[in-house]
Amino acid sequence: MSEEAAALKEQGNKLYQAKEFLKAAAVYKKAIGLAPSAALHSNLAAALLAVNKFAPALKEAQRSVELDPGFERGLYRAGLACTGIADHEPVSYTHLTLPTKRIV
Repeated sequence: MSEEAAALKEQGNKLYQAKEFLKAAAVYKKAIGLAPSAALHSNLAAALLAVNKFAPALKEAQRSVELDPGFERGLYRAGLACTGIADHEPVSYTHLTLPTKRIV
């Protein structure tokens, strides 16, 4: 991750902690534009979940898992987004493609 992207991630984290979720989301989007990563997409998903934007949060969580199939926060946030969608929006889950993780 570039220094600029890392600085933006830290700025987004501070905004998120201050409950400035939409501002945090905008900053995470800028960081993703510089250096996409599973963590940044997952952070963006978290910010979107905080403002009940479940479908976009699912998209970002899925992207996080695409970049790193073992990234547990991405999987967790995808699950939260699916739960939110089920509670608030009619949706077909046929488009949901998350890798399965075998627990041994």
